[in-house]
Amino acid sequence: MPKGKTKTKYSPEEYIVAIVMTLMLILCFANVLSRYILHLPLLFTDALLGALFPMVTFLGAPIVCMRKRNPAFTLFSDMLPRKHQKYVELLTTIASVILFSFLLYYGTMKTLDYYQYNTTINALNNAPRWIFSVCIPVGALLYIWRTIQVSVSAFKERAISGAEEDER
Repeated sequence: MPKGKTKTKYSPEEYIVAIVMTLMLILCFANVLSRYILHLPLLFTDALLGALFPMVTFLGAPIVCMRKRNPAFTLFSDMLPRKHQKYVELLTTIASVILFSFLLYYGTMKTLDYYQYNTTINALNNAPRWIFSVCIPVGALLYIWRTIQVSVSAFKERAISGAEEDER
């Protein structure tokens, strides 16, 4: 490994999203080839892509949070004095946890409904819909966990840097 380079550690969410996005890319490419070369659309690809999109979205949100790439986390806090930034971060954390708690609850209820009533996706050879909708509560739970994890880490860093500033 070149000097100065560190190996990046990836989370399980990142591996899953990478695999699903690769699958989506292959499906899109196959559909385009099928339409323009064979003049036959692959109808199941549209349904499968529509089912996989929420998976990428809800598993991608915790990745964004974990990597601290969400502009909403710093949009307002960066405009404030350093001593007030922690309050905005705390408010953002609480709001995020509340929002994703609703998504966790309602996503779980919807997934259980799909499972209980055996709802299927016809274009995917009657695949159970709950398999694809389970990513909503799982993603919401992961987001809550990552949000709390990142916030606790940020508060610890702020406490350490605040103690170092007090020593000077």
